[in-house]
Amino acid sequence: KSIEVTVPAKTAVDTDQEAVDNEASKITSVTEPTKDATTLTMPTVSSGYTISIKSSTNENVIKKDGTIVPPDAET
Repeated sequence: KSIEVTVPAKTAVDTDQEAVDNEASKITSVTEPTKDATTLTMPTVSSGYTISIKSSTNENVIKKDGTIVPPDAET
């Protein structure tokens, strides 16, 4: 005996990328560090996602791993 199964075609839209884009659009700011803070507080993201710093315009102050080196003057 046989059972017929119909497999639908794949979705034309990249739903994985759409989900990532939707998650990223929720991030609108980063909390300003407190005086003498040594770690940047990253925004919260949904379970299954991680967030990281891609670049810093001043890695002497904020490194890509989120470490803060408090500067002598406000930067």
